[in-house]
Amino acid sequence: MTPEATLARFRECMVESARSVNLLSYFELGIIDMLRENRRMTAAKLGEAVGAKPDAVEQFLHLLVKVDFVAYDEASGAYSLDALAGLAEADLQRALAYMNMIKLVALREVFYLTDSVRTGTLVDLDKLYGFDGNLCGAVAEHNGLRESWARLMDRVVLVYPENFKDSGNHNHRTPSPYRPSCARRRPYNQASSAVIR
Repeated sequence: MTPEATLARFRECMVESARSVNLLSYFELGIIDMLRENRRMTAAKLGEAVGAKPDAVEQFLHLLVKVDFVAYDEASGAYSLDALAGLAEADLQRALAYMNMIKLVALREVFYLTDSVRTGTLVDLDKLYGFDGNLCGAVAEHNGLRESWARLMDRVVLVYPENFKDSGNHNHRTPSPYRPSCARRRPYNQASSAVIR
């Protein structure tokens, strides 16, 4: 790989997490819902509808326009859904559940990731929640983590039901997405290996 290609890859890595949080914020603010209901809206109208400054909304929407999720009409100054308009609701909700989990769990760990690697423990759980243990245990005790986890697991169970069938071992309760077990077979183990110990 050339130095130029390495730097390009470096830039991609630097912005990935920020893009994920930005994308989730469009939904949290209600911008996407407004565009769904009204089809075409200016930044001023969007700002008024969601309680945000129009200039901030306009600047914020640059990313969605750049990746073709939202279209911008220069003549009218209006925004409308582009690629997002063709996304199935189930697929959209599953993606939002993943992004919510990334925001509330994975990105919080990033602040203490260096210390976690050095100590072999989840330092963020101790610093943020006063919890000594792994994510599975923390989810069982803290509502904020549990709600985010449960929302994601509800979506995962719908897509991968075969991974959550009763194994026939009745010595244990049927696994519940609301009380995760680290030993449970999950299709997302690799994706979340950085936060689940």
